[in-house]
Amino acid sequence: MKPALKSWDVVIVGGGMVGASFALALRNTKLRVLLVETFPPDSASQPSFDERTTAIGNGSRQIFESLGV
Repeated sequence: MKPALKSWDVVIVGGGMVGASFALALRNTKLRVLLVETFPPDSASQPSFDERTTAIGNGSRQIFESLGV
């Protein structure tokens, strides 16, 4: 017997700044969202993590504020 497959409305591949922000933006919708990320959130071995500061523009700041981050 095959296991039941789950279905998703949105699948986001990559939990970096963009993927995680998009998932967060969809959290209060009725969409079924799956965020796929290889590394745990607190992993220092994340290949895109390099401890640099990220500068964001005013528009991005407003988006993040509306998301509660």
